[in-house]
Amino acid sequence: MLDMTKKAARKALKTEGLTAKQKSQLSAHAEHHSEKHLDAMTKLMRKGESFKSAHEKALSQVGK
Repeated sequence: MLDMTKKAARKALKTEGLTAKQKSQLSAHAEHHSEKHLDAMTKLMRKGESFKSAHEKALSQVGK
């Protein structure tokens, strides 16, 4: 049980600083993409990139 709590806490920290819409888009997006891809997108969106441009850059940087 403790591991699940830590995992949930890490996930919450990863999406800190994103809007509610970006968070919901990412959770739907997660079905088709790797954790690396999602992490790269999150970092880019925190820096001000739009969802679409963050997605395209993440694809070129880390793949699907």
